Amino acid sequence: MSVKQQAVQLLRRARLLEIADTVRFRWLARGSGASRDAFARTWGDAPLPPDDIAYDAYGSLDWDFYWGFGRLIGGFLADRFRAHAPGGRALEWGCGPARIVRHLPALLGPAWDVHGSDANPRTIAWCRAHLPGIQFAGNGPQPPLPFPDGHFDCAYSVSVFTHLPEDAHAAWANELRRVLKPGALFICTLNGDASRALLMPSEQREYDAGRIVVRGGVSDGTRCFLAWHPAAFVRRDLLRDFEILEHLPAPNLFGERQDVWIARR
Repeated sequence: MSVKQQAVQLLRRARLLEIADTVRFRWLARGSGASRDAFARTWGDAPLPPDDIAYDAYGSLDWDFYWGFGRLIGGFLADRFRAHAPGGRALEWGCGPARIVRHLPALLGPAWDVHGSDANPRTIAWCRAHLPGIQFAGNGPQPPLPFPDGHFDCAYSVSVFTHLPEDAHAAWANELRRVLKPGALFICTLNGDASRALLMPSEQREYDAGRIVVRGGVSDGTRCFLAWHPAAFVRRDLLRDFEILEHLPAPNLFGERQDVWIARR
């Protein structure tokens, strides 16, 4: 582990990590106005979320990254959704302040209805107020989602399971399966082998044994709450009721070290 990782672990154990993260946000927010102005010179008046809900979701106030990362992932997803079906309904579970989902209507075209859900009510309120053409819905920290059975042709989650406690994994996997049509596509990203080096030796032993590794010490579901998912766990537990079509081990498509899993309901 790096010195930074060791310091973070000490803060986590002392239950001070969320306080330290708040201090970091306030420091970064001091320069957010200049960053927003620079973004506007390139992208015009595209609405950007408030600093606090953006940082809460992404740990950054880099607006060029927010926009570019979202478009990159959106393109990756849209290609696979269109290859799967000529149209239908698509859902981002855990959409946050719309870094990805805001790009999908233009990328997918009018044959698709695009939806986003999130557990943060302020995030959903901002998305509804600023991003017409997408249907946003709130959900709780536990299922259910506010959708009927078999409602979606495609769904995805980018770094959502990576912030959930172990007992929430099966519940949410089952719920996502419920709202998908038979044969529907599901894509998710998870912490895998590429981020194994961030684990402590005892955690690496758990990971190598095929068991999920969870770091708490903070509120469940928040960005500082972390989970790692060895491939054996994903196949045996998380996606056991899905047909796994592809496992892309950290393809580095998104500027992150997460694996991409593509499955079918």
